[in-house]
Amino acid sequence: MAATKVQCPACSKSFGALEHQFGREVFCPHCGGKVRLPPPSPAVAREEALSQFSTPSAPMPSPFEPPPRQQPTAGRGDEALRAMERSLGRPAPRPAAARLAKPPVGRSHHDSASQSAFAQIAAAKSRQRQSVFLVWGIIIGVLLLGLVLGFLLLAPYFSGTKGPRIQTTEDIRRQANEEARRLAAEAAKTTPAPSLGTQPAIVGINERPVATDDPGEAGRAPPEPLVFKKESELSYESKPGETVFVVICSVENIAAETIRMATVSLTAVDSATEQTYATKGFVFRDLEPRKGKAYLAFEYPDVKDREVKVGHSTPGWQLADKPEYEFEVTVTSVVSDGAKSGLIKGTITNRTQKPAPVVDIFFLLRDARKEPSGYTSTELHNMAPAEVREFKVRWDHWLKDGVQYADGRAQIGGE
Repeated sequence: MAATKVQCPACSKSFGALEHQFGREVFCPHCGGKVRLPPPSPAVAREEALSQFSTPSAPMPSPFEPPPRQQPTAGRGDEALRAMERSLGRPAPRPAAARLAKPPVGRSHHDSASQSAFAQIAAAKSRQRQSVFLVWGIIIGVLLLGLVLGFLLLAPYFSGTKGPRIQTTEDIRRQANEEARRLAAEAAKTTPAPSLGTQPAIVGINERPVATDDPGEAGRAPPEPLVFKKESELSYESKPGETVFVVICSVENIAAETIRMATVSLTAVDSATEQTYATKGFVFRDLEPRKGKAYLAFEYPDVKDREVKVGHSTPGWQLADKPEYEFEVTVTSVVSDGAKSGLIKGTITNRTQKPAPVVDIFFLLRDARKEPSGYTSTELHNMAPAEVREFKVRWDHWLKDGVQYADGRAQIGGE
């Protein structure tokens, strides 16, 4: 763009003015006064307007390309320098050009930010994939563990053998009855079943000698540890016209050691035909020496016009140094609340240091003369070690002469 010489009205000196400066106020480079330049001619103004509309707009800078280096443009300072050079007659010193900050070579600010964002997104996706793999790994591991456990539990059934089964009280009693009948059958092969009319001679399966105070004569077998005795025979009407006989028997340990378990079975048979009318096996546990008697009650029906005899198998026992379970039963009151019913109250103490899952208690009812007049029983569950528990037990019939007293004995029933 060509400069036009104008004259300063203040100092009468000439200086160059550009076309776009016409119509504006400028400063004189010689005296610094304000000079109002005349407006440009109509042709020049029209040419400037056309040049503004015809000048193409600069393209938008790309965020991934470095910005272009800015070139210094001539302005009012350059005109002043040229005026100074004309007045001095020599080149004027020029100030050093401003240095522009150079962008990093090969990478712009926008490029670095984009790559950082891409790295964060990639790291997040990697963590998400790891979480998915971990969850699927846990699910697959649980499924495999379930398959293994299911195979172990179901394998006995598919192989033809059943798995372990939890025993109930009825199972235990059935096993005891079967064991008693087996012992009775073995004893019957060698010795006929004695009658309960008189105290029978007891021949037990004693596997080792029993220490007693009386050693006996040399070469004589040690005395038997069990004394089995018939205490009483009672009867009551279960229904009108139907009579039930009850045989009350006792078992006592007279040895110096504890009898861990004793078994005996009673059978009511026809005297003529040997037909069996009733049979029942009994199991006694932890019979301590010289600690009193344990009782049992055997019922059998009255068969009209037939003679029935009751026999028992040869008792069997196992000796031990000490009892496995010890219970103490204390009866606090015996109250009759009707012609043939009443209530027994008391406490039971588990004197062992381990829990008792099932405890059986047998009560022998006694009349005013303390003779046996009936019986009843109950069952307790889950007694903790050293626990003291209260109980209430009813009886619904007595056999003779009423009830004034009750003796109770407890033993483990869940093994």
